Amino acid sequence: MSAELGDKMAMLQAQEDGTSPFVKLISKEGHEFYVDRKCAMMSGTIKAMLSGGFMESKGEIRFAEIRGAILERVIQYVYYKVKYTKGNVAPPEFEIEPEVSGGEGGGSERLMRAAATSAGAA
Repeated sequence: MSAELGDKMAMLQAQEDGTSPFVKLISKEGHEFYVDRKCAMMSGTIKAMLSGGFMESKGEIRFAEIRGAILERVIQYVYYKVKYTKGNVAPPEFEIEPEVSGGEGGGSERLMRAAATSAGAA
């Protein structure tokens, strides 16, 4: 068995036990993203879902309204936030591409901005 397969099996077993260091986020198309729990907790929305008495607190969250490309970008943002939160140097700007944001002022852009705000961005 390869090390990669072993890691995946261990991750899935830990999820079943409720002790996984990862959270599974699922987009409306069914794309699954495994995210470090500590990073996922940077989003206020995800943190509330994982911490409360919600069904999602088991470590799997379905976003029925969010496209995979947008969810992927939100995930990239929370990792960006973790990486640059305690640094002494100003972080580079986090760009949101027009194709992800749905164009200027689109609903997807508002979603990205909300994710950024809930993760502590200015």
